[in-house]
Amino acid sequence: MIVPRHWYIKQRQRERLDGVSLTKLVLFYVCGAIWACVIFSILVGFIFIWAASRPVRGHATHHASYQSWFNSALPKPQGCCNNTDCRELADADERELNGVLAVRVEGAWCPVEPRHYLSRGNVPNASVSHACVSAHYGGKTPCEKFICYQPKPRM
Repeated sequence: MIVPRHWYIKQRQRERLDGVSLTKLVLFYVCGAIWACVIFSILVGFIFIWAASRPVRGHATHHASYQSWFNSALPKPQGCCNNTDCRELADADERELNGVLAVRVEGAWCPVEPRHYLSRGNVPNASVSHACVSAHYGGKTPCEKFICYQPKPRM
């Protein structure tokens, strides 16, 4: 009698599984899934750490100018540049709402206060606004990290 090949393969698979309990199989697959989740979580964590450690885009272009920037904070103005934290602002990252100018910092809209404006320093590119954001001074929220602002000239 000729036996179809697929029947033979299924029979061999059943014979291999006969010696293994269902509990062991489930445990094997669950452990594999847990390890896959652990490895995935570690990779995602590394990606977030890598992204957070990258310098802010555009800082290097005007770093020489940003080094001389100081805000108007009292009693003592703070330096704005911490080597990675100043950049040009896109128009979409600035808005005026009810007469209050706000800047988008790490996704949050932060009001521009008098202390944010420069007390010293030259603007490297006056065609756009500039902002400096740094956790160096102990800020935890995006608005606490917002330390300096220089608007583009308004017409």
